[in-house]
Amino acid sequence: MSKKIAIMQPYIFPYLGYFQLVSLVDEFIFYDDVNFIKKGWIHRNYIHVNGKKYLFSIPLEKKSQNKAINETNIKRNMFKEWKEKFLTSLKQNYATAPNFKPVEKLVHSILNSDCETIAGLSSKSIIAVANYLEFNTTFKFSSHLDSSTTALKAEDRILSICNVQAAKSYYNLKGGKDLYEDYNFKEKNIDLKFIQLEELGIKELYPQLDPYISIIDLLMFLDKKEMQELLKLYKLD
Repeated sequence: MSKKIAIMQPYIFPYLGYFQLVSLVDEFIFYDDVNFIKKGWIHRNYIHVNGKKYLFSIPLEKKSQNKAINETNIKRNMFKEWKEKFLTSLKQNYATAPNFKPVEKLVHSILNSDCETIAGLSSKSIIAVANYLEFNTTFKFSSHLDSSTTALKAEDRILSICNVQAAKSYYNLKGGKDLYEDYNFKEKNIDLKFIQLEELGIKELYPQLDPYISIIDLLMFLDKKEMQELLKLYKLD
């Protein structure tokens, strides 16, 4: 079998396109031992509050782009208060949504888990949603892989991980296209593919929904069957 893998930083409750990538591959590797990105999506995302996009952000200890994601700790003395406010906000804004109860329970279980780092919490949010949507994907962490890959950087490390994991195809989101050279992958007999969310199809089906904010928003309104249909709306390059 031709093994398909993807490698991405763990994001907190990421958007639909991220989950399309997860659902498409056999093995998804959380890139957890690379530098934290302050203005990225590792610890923050959008939900809807009063009909408008609201940016939520997990409180962290000493955010720094000089520290790895798996070395970036959650600020425990602020997290409990933040969590209670966030869950209250979900209830106030989504209580009438058709799937509020099961999705609220899912979010509760994730935020109540005993995670010390943002890598732990963000990856847990992805794995829990993937299980909820019945994915068959296997999850791993770059920090747990063969240490021979650790000293490498950028594309060289991705190629090394693909080799160690015996991958025949490497998938990434469309936004990462400028990071890789196709011929370098061909040289290693690895197919390089990029996935892009098919926005038009989603807007035709559900014009009231925004597929680019946290997956929480879609889960509140769409059942598992509808979500599984949305997961198929992508283009591959």
